[in-house]
Amino acid sequence: MIQDKIPQKPKKPDQEQGFTMLEVLFSILIIFAFLMGSLQAMVYAAVFRVKALEKSEATTWIQQDLEYVRYKAYELEGNEALCDSGYAQALIDDMKLPDTETKELFPKKTYTLIRTFTPSTEPPFDRLIINYRVPNPQYPDDLDRDISTIDTEVIPNAAFDCT
Repeated sequence: MIQDKIPQKPKKPDQEQGFTMLEVLFSILIIFAFLMGSLQAMVYAAVFRVKALEKSEATTWIQQDLEYVRYKAYELEGNEALCDSGYAQALIDDMKLPDTETKELFPKKTYTLIRTFTPSTEPPFDRLIINYRVPNPQYPDDLDRDISTIDTEVIPNAAFDCT
């Protein structure tokens, strides 16, 4: 109430309240930095999403091929002569799969599946070691940049009939 009785001086135009030019520029700089950080995070997220999809597709392709190999290993007929020489090479001959296969997983990007079949070198010669590899199309010779690799072993069911 006492303040109501004290007369207020009118403010001069140069004393008006507001933001200075420096404050406005600093605010714009902070907003710009935040937006650039957010946009960069969105770009990284998109890149990682594409790489994950690429790896998923390559792994699915390998698994489909491996299922075919397992089916052929199950289907392979027993033969008494193979009990000594081994079923691994007979399985390779029965499958007739090429060492490489090419497929377009994404539009305008061709990928290669590389299979390496290695029959066991020790008796009973029934174990087939398979190495699958889908190299990165941009760096096909760099093993560290492969999209997907899987090593596995398959034993034909007929081998278990040998005594």
